[in-house]
Amino acid sequence: MNEIIYPTILTYEDDIIYGGVPDLNIDNYATYGKTIEEVLSNLKEIITLTLLDLEDEKKEFPKAREIKILKNELEENQEVLLLNMWLPYEKSKVKKVVDIDGYEIS
Repeated sequence: MNEIIYPTILTYEDDIIYGGVPDLNIDNYATYGKTIEEVLSNLKEIITLTLLDLEDEKKEFPKAREIKILKNELEENQEVLLLNMWLPYEKSKVKKVVDIDGYEIS
């Protein structure tokens, strides 16, 4: 699975935009930024790390819900955006840290 598409929830409070991915159990306040682009960039990194963990655990990726279902659950200050990622590219940007004994720690 190379192309990944998940709906994200953006929450607007004051001058800050918060973001989350409910289908991956990523809380709606998992990241934030001043622009949509900044929040989506942060969410890509969080999604990639979450999916890498699922791969390591040999678990399937959760199926994305339909946007119309999520729209029914939104608060007044929220919106749903689809986030489309090319997973091999996003994985290439992640650096793994290995401790001195050779164990992966991130």
